[in-house]
Amino acid sequence: MGDPNNPDPGDIPAWDPNTAYLGGDQVTYNGAIYEAKWWTRGETPDEAGVWKLVSQGTASTNNNSNFLPYFYSLGTILK
Repeated sequence: MGDPNNPDPGDIPAWDPNTAYLGGDQVTYNGAIYEAKWWTRGETPDEAGVWKLVSQGTASTNNNSNFLPYFYSLGTILK
């Protein structure tokens, strides 16, 4: 997944409630990047204490489509 201190948003999948995540796994959810603190499945990243917010408002993904996520930085679209 690259440098854990500077994640590449292109490598981070959208959160899936049916996927089991281990501590350290990262997901995108509602435009933010979250990291699991321990094993979890089905716990929403912006509501459950098992998730740590890594970066807010930097990722945009449509969790219900096959479109690639686009990431925004200072008004520039990065793919």
